[in-house]
Amino acid sequence: MFQSATGAFRVRMLFGEQEIPPCPKFTMHKWIDGNFTQLFERYVETHVGFRRFFIRLRNSVRYTLLYKSNEQVILGKNNVLYEKNYINALYGDDTAYTAIQTRAARLKTVSDTLSAKGIKLLVILAPGKATMYPNEIPFEYRRAKNINPANYLTWKKELAKQGLPFIDMRSWFKQMHDTSSIPVFTRLGVHWTVYGSYLAADSLLAYMEQMGNWNLGRVTWTELERTTKYRQTDADLMEIMNLLNDLPSDELVYPKVTYTQGKDKPNVLAIGDSYYWSLMCDSIHDKMFADSSHFWFYNKKIFGNNCLFQRMVIPGTLKEEIEKRNIIILLCTEPNLYNFPFGIADQLYNLYVKQDK
Repeated sequence: MFQSATGAFRVRMLFGEQEIPPCPKFTMHKWIDGNFTQLFERYVETHVGFRRFFIRLRNSVRYTLLYKSNEQVILGKNNVLYEKNYINALYGDDTAYTAIQTRAARLKTVSDTLSAKGIKLLVILAPGKATMYPNEIPFEYRRAKNINPANYLTWKKELAKQGLPFIDMRSWFKQMHDTSSIPVFTRLGVHWTVYGSYLAADSLLAYMEQMGNWNLGRVTWTELERTTKYRQTDADLMEIMNLLNDLPSDELVYPKVTYTQGKDKPNVLAIGDSYYWSLMCDSIHDKMFADSSHFWFYNKKIFGNNCLFQRMVIPGTLKEEIEKRNIIILLCTEPNLYNFPFGIADQLYNLYVKQDK
């Protein structure tokens, strides 16, 4: 009660915590229809003193004694953490073969139309956590059938068939994860590491430079800092477990980066999922691309080079947004491939093909 009233004894925040409701305003109408009671109960429940501490305590006891986590995180062998949709994608439980064929064909038609306007289109197939750690998947989530990343294989086949330019980072990162002494994925996170994201950015810049005949900048490093203290998203799954103490981390590597500016800074529109956030946070957009470049998160929310939210995507301005770009980058990791490229293929097809006809 004292902590609730005074706010004394600062309590560590919870990751993934939903918005805490404010104290409801009393009105006679809300009192009579019962809404005020429900709202006030919810307010009291979420403002109990030391609530966050006790949630972390409960989670820590559950993890230590039962080796269990919350619904968002799956505990694998050797403290390898997963999200369920990555495991589903690895076994092909979310296959969308016919839809992918249609979308790839539409992307090809759209790409040819945009190419005539001097706008390039590039697809990036990003890796997934379960692909990196297939042997640590817990027994109860394993399948009787063999591993079959159907959506990834279908996209790769259809992109090659249509002649669309794409970078297969999934196979590249799998090879690096199995052979490199520097981790490109961690046991405690779901995204590629900071080091891995710099490798991805360097590869992207090199491909873009060749593709567009541009003179782009470069990301270089000569010094690597080794530490067991994670940064950014390298332990994002462990964080949403909300434990009292962090789980032990493997040794991680963080490059001390130098950005070299090139002569060209293309106007880029990137549309993708959370794997592209790493490139944004690594300042690739800010340092290497035009100031007016955007990242459309799931083709819904627009973020500028400074990583700040600007506005929601407005379908009515799509043509204007597309035609001021030099290149459109479509990026997706494995569990989202069933829905890739997040509606933009159909939108551009309807805009440039159906309307023109």
